[in-house]
Amino acid sequence: MDLLDWQQLEEAVAFLLAEEDWQTELTGAGPDRGVDIRCERTHESGITEYLVVQVKHFRGGSIGAPVVRQILGAALMEHASKVLVATSAKFAKG
Repeated sequence: MDLLDWQQLEEAVAFLLAEEDWQTELTGAGPDRGVDIRCERTHESGITEYLVVQVKHFRGGSIGAPVVRQILGAALMEHASKVLVATSAKFAKG
């Protein structure tokens, strides 16, 4: 993953989600309010799920609670039923 830049990592995550039947939309560069990818999928039952994704590309270091809080807040604003934090780093304990 160190060979990828942040945009390539976002595209890779979107690709993997699309493989799981999610319709994906990359938010692109600029202010994204904590959402890098918006996703939607509808099940055969007619239920639609909404997923917001925050992708963090760090070479070393860790992701802490503030990143998780940010995506949870974004999920509320976006009316998402699911959240995902994808990272090339580690998650901090606590």
